[in-house]
Amino acid sequence: MATAIPSIADNFHLSILWAGGKVYPFLSIKYAFLVAPFIFAPGSLISVVHHSFHTLY
Repeated sequence: MATAIPSIADNFHLSILWAGGKVYPFLSIKYAFLVAPFIFAPGSLISVVHHSFHTLY
């Protein structure tokens, strides 16, 4: 996946900002892994419903 992300970002004319590493100083690793699916699932549902990136704003 890491090798595909730059080409996906170029295809949609986006810049990818990485913020995942910013969570670990504030939370324990165990808690971050337990909370991540509850953040990922609604985000995935929202992206499925919208047809383009600009409607996600």
